[in-house]
Amino acid sequence: LKCPFPVGPRLRPRPARKTRNPTQRRRPMRLATVVACCLPALLSLPGLAAGIGLRMQMRSGDCPLCVAEENCHHACADLRQISPGSEYCLNACTGAHPDNTFDGDWFARADAQIAERKRLDAHIRELGRELAQDADR
Repeated sequence: LKCPFPVGPRLRPRPARKTRNPTQRRRPMRLATVVACCLPALLSLPGLAAGIGLRMQMRSGDCPLCVAEENCHHACADLRQISPGSEYCLNACTGAHPDNTFDGDWFARADAQIAERKRLDAHIRELGRELAQDADR
């Protein structure tokens, strides 16, 4: 048989090696090809599943931290009988997480933190006044 395409001296096709079974050589190549093609896809499945879950949360607008803070605001309104948008509820619910329980203990800790912040602010103002008086001397 003659090759229908012009072939130079270096480009002549090599004669095929004879093997006992023609499919015997192809099987390892097929397996390697399947593994090489499918392995990256299989390894990326958990990441794809997580990404789909995040996209679904974003589509429905349910950010877990946002939902936790909203639940805290509602609990604040119920327990303290004040507006959920009040300064107290905003400060008390800062840092709320989905696994928190928004009960009396939560708001007792929030009260202690708010009182500590006020005490520290007053102390800093006092230090500022003292420094200003020393600078005037």
